[in-house]
Amino acid sequence: MAAGGDEGRQWVKDNCPPMLTNCSTVQEMRRRFWEDWLAWKDRGAVIIADCAYPVEARFLIACVDDDDARTWQGPYPLHELASFMTAAGMDPMATYDRLPDEPQHDPLGDAKQSARLLTVALAKLRG
Repeated sequence: MAAGGDEGRQWVKDNCPPMLTNCSTVQEMRRRFWEDWLAWKDRGAVIIADCAYPVEARFLIACVDDDDARTWQGPYPLHELASFMTAAGMDPMATYDRLPDEPQHDPLGDAKQSARLLTVALAKLRG
């Protein structure tokens, strides 16, 4: 079970689709994430969080806190979709229409919408 309070757990229960459990501890989940991150980082990947604070920033800090060897392996800089959108004159706090394959609060659906909005913001920035 992840850390957090009853209010947050209830929000997740009410708003997010059920997820398969494939890690027995949050530390195992963070370890597996970090292994995947390093493999993708070696291929040139960057991380672009929707709004990095508090969720993604705290998650990445917890990953590093689990293992000091990770201190200089993290996503630096940590980019934010919200910053790209602001620079492009878009409101990062607005609600944007979703495509059929972008269900809200579904991890893959949210990621697809974020990637699409990033391409919109970049196109606006390029003029």
